Formats: sequence, C-alpha cells, structure tokens
Amino acid sequence: MRQTLVITFNAQIPKNFLKEVVLKYAREQGLEGMAQLKKTENIVYVIVSGVFDNVEAFLDVLHEQVETHQLHPLEIEPYTTKKDFRGVFRILE
Repeated sequence: MRQTLVITFNAQIPKNFLKEVVLKYAREQGLEGMAQLKKTENIVYVIVSGVFDNVEAFLDVLHEQVETHQLHPLEIEPYTTKKDFRGVFRILE
C-alpha cells in the first residue's frame, strides 16, 4: 500500500539539512517526492510518497532530526498526489 504525505516544519534548518538528512533518508527508503525551503513563509515543505512502511521509517528519522535540531512544529497531512515524481526525490531550490 502506498502513502503520500505533506510535511512542513520550521525553516531555521542547519546548512545542508535538506541534502544531508531529508534527501539522504528519502532515497535510502526508495521514496519519491520533493523538498523545498520556502524562505518567504519560513517553512520547509516536503511531499513524500512511497510504500507505507518506508514512508513511516522516513518519518521516524525526520521526527528524530526535527527534535535534535529543535525545528518545531512538525505538521503532517495526507496528500492526494497529482504530480508524477517519476520515482525520484528532489530538492527544489
């Protein structure tokens, strides 16, 4: 079963957080989607899609990293995907 989520959290992230944490763990879990730092809204916006267990494993790591770096609040919502991520997870800059 597949799951797609939208995740947002505080944009006060350490340098290279998106590449070293979000991108790394999304690819390790074989997930597709995208992450983007939206400076104007002061949030990180992530869409992640994949097998339910892999998305949950990604969320576990993300929760841990958000706690470690105090990037509260972490908001998670289901998402009905209309995009085709073509099996890749990307960082949009």
